[in-house]
Amino acid sequence: MKVYSEIDSVFEQDITIYRGADFVKDFYYEDRSVEIISFTPGSTTEITTQKPHFLSNGEGVNIRGVEGSEEINNSLTVTVVNGNSFRVPVATNGRTLSGGTANRPVNLAGWIFGAEVRSAIESNAGDSGGVVASISTGDLSSVILDGQNNLVVGDEITITAAGITNAKILSLTPTTIPSQLIARIDGVASGGVVKVPISRNTKLIATFNCFPINALAGKFRITLPAIATAAMPSPAMGGNYYYDVKYKSGNFVFPIVRGRAIIESLATQLTL
Repeated sequence: MKVYSEIDSVFEQDITIYRGADFVKDFYYEDRSVEIISFTPGSTTEITTQKPHFLSNGEGVNIRGVEGSEEINNSLTVTVVNGNSFRVPVATNGRTLSGGTANRPVNLAGWIFGAEVRSAIESNAGDSGGVVASISTGDLSSVILDGQNNLVVGDEITITAAGITNAKILSLTPTTIPSQLIARIDGVASGGVVKVPISRNTKLIATFNCFPINALAGKFRITLPAIATAAMPSPAMGGNYYYDVKYKSGNFVFPIVRGRAIIESLATQLTL
């Protein structure tokens, strides 16, 4: 299970999906992690942290990495002693405990999640890999592209400055300049332009089921059934798929975790 522990940024984590097998992945959504510096064993266990824990009575805490008790490495409810100490309902009489972290989860009760696999993360508009060197006007326009943009035949591109939207790349041909390609596109350019951004349109490959499985512990799960993974096409040569998990709050959508979605055959999984 992977841990997300920086609420103000997007956690990056690659996943592997085996075609024809059920896919299940669990995450914890947490906003603070502090080191544990001491324990007071007893019928309940008092834990003292190096920095303030910012927990409140009745909140959950995810304890990890403690040596001397398997039971304490769990999702537990706290009773606060002070700003740096709290008790958890785990008996540790006579045990010697050391190490570990206390991680404050985000309560996911009532959250609405969504997760998808797409053919690309975002457009590469404006960076060095997305700049058009030149473009010809008319039907089936030709575009000279920077060769570092990772575009492949079949991708759909948009060049706003040239009036091109959702045009499919029909062919890619190298030029005499190693860093450039000529793209023949199924689109009509409204004008010849140079050095303008180009964006690759993303395509939806699959939609995960996504739901909390322990809201108090900040734990949620994304899944795809075997019938869905079996139908996933392979990425185009040299390309990748990407996934992201988002949650909705009112009219706003916030990303939580994202990364590459690596597609492997089921035979590869069976040999690991």
